[in-house]
Amino acid sequence: MKKIIVISAITLFLMLCSNVMQAQNSHKNLNQAELLRKYIGVWKAEVGKDTTNWFEFAAYGENALTGNFKMKVKDKIIFQNKQLWGYDSKANKIIGVELERDSGMMILYICGFVSENVLEGVAIRNITHPEIVSEKFYEEFKSPDMYIQNFTENNQKISITFKRIK
Repeated sequence: MKKIIVISAITLFLMLCSNVMQAQNSHKNLNQAELLRKYIGVWKAEVGKDTTNWFEFAAYGENALTGNFKMKVKDKIIFQNKQLWGYDSKANKIIGVELERDSGMMILYICGFVSENVLEGVAIRNITHPEIVSEKFYEEFKSPDMYIQNFTENNQKISITFKRIK
């Protein structure tokens, strides 16, 4: 009986390692820092009646971006944050942090491009408990000037289309 359990455990371990290695190899073939630069520019999304989201990203060295986000309703800013995104070569991940203006709340993002046009990641809203993932998201570039952001909020899937305006 012990022999069967040991063999099963070893088989499971090898299968998991194989999947992780395959995912890492395909992930490592992508230049994450270069792909991150796709976001440079000013982006706009119409998300509801009289509601617009704005992102503005600028390069910060070769491997990072700074960002500003604003949500406007009838030309009045109702939500705003600052962002810093960078490629961590040791982790081979893109790490982002967002600081909300009014609440001071910080959100940590860990993500990476899984293909030339698709970024996948997780958001951690409670940094004191980084093991608790608040949401998963993915973004897909449909063209150099348009990407779709997909995430789940309050058990509802949300999709927002951003278009480059500059």
